[in-house]
Amino acid sequence: MRTALLRITTATALIIATGCGLAACSDNAEPAPDDAVETANGGAENEPNDDAASAPAADISVYDFANLLVMDPDDAPGWFSTPGNDARVELSDDLKQLVPEGHDIVVDSYDLHARVFATGVCALDVTVNYAPDGPGPDGFTAGTKELHPDGEFAYNETPTDDELIWQALDLSTVVYDTKSGTSDTEPPQFVDDFPSDDDLALDTKYSTDDYTKLTFVKECQSQDYGIASFDFGDDWQCINDGNTESHRGDAPALPDNCMNSFDSFAGFDVIIAGDGSISIPSSFARATVSVSGKWAQDPEYNEHGN
Repeated sequence: MRTALLRITTATALIIATGCGLAACSDNAEPAPDDAVETANGGAENEPNDDAASAPAADISVYDFANLLVMDPDDAPGWFSTPGNDARVELSDDLKQLVPEGHDIVVDSYDLHARVFATGVCALDVTVNYAPDGPGPDGFTAGTKELHPDGEFAYNETPTDDELIWQALDLSTVVYDTKSGTSDTEPPQFVDDFPSDDDLALDTKYSTDDYTKLTFVKECQSQDYGIASFDFGDDWQCINDGNTESHRGDAPALPDNCMNSFDSFAGFDVIIAGDGSISIPSSFARATVSVSGKWAQDPEYNEHGN
């Protein structure tokens, strides 16, 4: 078996997805009806849209990490939804069986809906389907509390529970002050009713208070490696910054069972292509792959997530 804690799709897949995104932003792009490229079930309309992050349409392309079932991560093919379809990202049943004891899969699935505007702006609407009978978004904070409940190994201040949720759902924005060398974490914009297309703000992340409906707005050509990224389970960490010894300052020595990790069991990035299709340029699952192409427990991945 080959251990693969991080499996990234091919560079070609990323280039294709990004190229499509740039195509939507070119001056030659044909304006779509109502200033938005229509996707599944008619797509976005240029009128008040209180259900912008609503459940996906009937036609759904499903991603379940099966493209990572290869021995060499460089051989993993890219994944793209069918143009016009929404996407659902979920763990296969085999992967769910490999979560270490004492830790949870917080999210059962993510439903994704893309909107592409003639202005070169992309919007990703997300419905977060939390695991049945689970703790909901609070589950994203469990791993950190279990490993060091008093933050005794933290280099800086331990993130708050809200900040851990924002990190798992890519809702926080870190703003750096170059003069002082400090940074600040900004929360998403919380809403009861999502704004209409005309009222969307660029470079803004929207969320309901219960973190079940999200919307990300960004220039299509500025997506880089994704418009957003998401985790499936609680994170484990032994030290707040997750970096090398030289970055830990006066923090005490790490315990023997800690390998400086800060990772969920599985996660993925999302890019919106110019035709409104959704791609997964990179993803990971903390499991091994057998020679015959089946998921198996990673022997080096213990109950602490190392």
